[in-house]
Amino acid sequence: MEAQESGAHAQMVDDALYALDGLVPGVSLQTLSDSAASIASIAASRRGLLALRSEGILERCLAAARDLPLDTNAGLALSFATIILACSVHDAALLAHPAAVALMQRLLQACPMGSPMGLLSEQIEGHC
Repeated sequence: MEAQESGAHAQMVDDALYALDGLVPGVSLQTLSDSAASIASIAASRRGLLALRSEGILERCLAAARDLPLDTNAGLALSFATIILACSVHDAALLAHPAAVALMQRLLQACPMGSPMGLLSEQIEGHC
């Protein structure tokens, strides 16, 4: 059983690393979206979160988001918001990570004013 769990963990790490390779500037928007959605899917489970936290994959994912067009692609932005929120369920300290804070600020700034997320953005900026 332990070997099976180890194999499943290694598969998730491999899947996450493969998806991370698609989060680079210059690839198609479809590749960016698919890669971000894959990582968000992995982050949705506790085992997936452990895989993302191993080998610094989660931090690399958050760092990669700095150079991506999150403000012009709602699906891509939603995937990254899902990654952060899914991971923060098991690790609240992630919300204080500088890359996560910068990413969430970027996501909130991209929301149109008057939308629910835009209103949330205005409230958060008022408290910062």
